[in-house]
Amino acid sequence: MKRNCYTSVLYALASVLVGCGERPTAPRLDAPAFSVVTITDPTTVLIVDGVTVPSNVTVNGNLAGIVVVVDRATVDLSHARVDCSQQPPLPDTIGVWIQGNRSRVRVTGGGTGIVTGCHIGVLVGQFDPTGSAPGGFDNQVDGLLIQNSVGGTGDCFLQSCAIALSNSHDNIVDHNRIDGATEGGIVVNGSNRSAAVSGNNTISNNTITGFGDFGIIVSTDGNTVTNNVALGWFWGIAVNANRNHITGNQVGYLGRSCGCIGIWLEDGAESNAVTKNAELEQVGNNGDTYFLVEATARNNTLSKNLATTTNGLDALDRSGDCINNKWFNNTFTSKDPACIR
Repeated sequence: MKRNCYTSVLYALASVLVGCGERPTAPRLDAPAFSVVTITDPTTVLIVDGVTVPSNVTVNGNLAGIVVVVDRATVDLSHARVDCSQQPPLPDTIGVWIQGNRSRVRVTGGGTGIVTGCHIGVLVGQFDPTGSAPGGFDNQVDGLLIQNSVGGTGDCFLQSCAIALSNSHDNIVDHNRIDGATEGGIVVNGSNRSAAVSGNNTISNNTITGFGDFGIIVSTDGNTVTNNVALGWFWGIAVNANRNHITGNQVGYLGRSCGCIGIWLEDGAESNAVTKNAELEQVGNNGDTYFLVEATARNNTLSKNLATTTNGLDALDRSGDCINNKWFNNTFTSKDPACIR
């Protein structure tokens, strides 16, 4: 395919507009009836009916390897690699972007697809979550290996992250593996944090390892975070919204003690259920806290959780006397206040 060109491709009775070149102006993948994109060649980023779409496709000033702007698409990255690390230096790079208010899109790696070296590995919804524009819904991201997400200027809490759901609701992020992200793992956020606008997402069965700032951050309402592993992060799972279910997760630390937090209900987090979560065996935990509830977090329930640290605290409720939050049937060896049970 020639450089600095636009190529029109007929695929599945749909017209796909592909922009290529070193710095094209806002090209896009655009096909109203577009249904399936299958990657079959592991040396390329995207194959559409025999035409290679290079990973330096630019959309709205942000470098994006694959951009989906239609509903009901499937992007199958099995045995493929999306690599942002070789692209020209720009403020932000995105591996796969389900852009805007798209719905019923699936990005799958089949356990072999790799996204590497991007500021944001996969973005669902708006690049700027502080705006009012709606994001996507009923989308799914699964089976990817996302490696070495690196720092950028975009709003993954002004950090990089492997997967971001932005102003998006009722999405599924499942069975992904995230390795070596320098700052963050999975982020759920939105300008309107209500469940109907940017909540009701399911984050499940993901494994996140590294030495960044956080494993999972939930800043919207009504999400389910279940059966994930976050190992080595300063904050394993942080919640600053309401009515979320945090259940069956494992959190732990790597290296020397860091003053880390396993599961953190931040100030203002209300009516969340934190159940059946456990610490992972770690190396050094002096000053660490596995379950932390801040002073203005209210009406949360923490039950059937397990932690047995040696030098830190298993559980700390800064709101005080076990009236503002309910603690029961947990297994802890150290706690503050003593009424936590």
